[in-house]
Amino acid sequence: MTTRAPTASGRAPPSGSSNPSRGSTRSGTATDCPRRESSFHIGARCDPGVEDLDAGIATTRAKISAGARFLVTRPVFETAGPCLLGAPGGDRVPVLVAVSVLSGFAEAEYMAYEVPGAHIPQDALTALDTAGERARETGARLAADLLTEVRPLVDGVVVVFRDDKGTAGVLSGARRA
Repeated sequence: MTTRAPTASGRAPPSGSSNPSRGSTRSGTATDCPRRESSFHIGARCDPGVEDLDAGIATTRAKISAGARFLVTRPVFETAGPCLLGAPGGDRVPVLVAVSVLSGFAEAEYMAYEVPGAHIPQDALTALDTAGERARETGARLAADLLTEVRPLVDGVVVVFRDDKGTAGVLSGARRA
């Protein structure tokens, strides 16, 4: 019997998942499809703030070995802390960092204390708490600052924000910085 690296949930990946064209999802749905080249690439999620760095690296390497051609992080709010960006050890694939714009203190506080794995820096909580009516603008500025910091470390970004022209303008400025 072959031992597989556990996933982030601690479970072994489903049988047959070493080939992205064959196998099953976690819920057991068959994913068998004809072997042929496709016009898209299979990616995988990684957690740059994982508490057990060795297990996180093993999980990320297993995803790359299973066929992931790029990685997308869970939403990040800071650059500090353990990081899996690039999966050390020669398994380098492109990494896209997900940055989510916080809309205000209530959302940030909820994420910080109620969402497992979300790391909201204290200075971001303080800035959003004191921003008052300018909280949405403050959240956009914090995200833009983070984009500027992570830009040299990653191959691309995925930005999540509400349809808001003001936020888009602030983030667009970070892109040009």
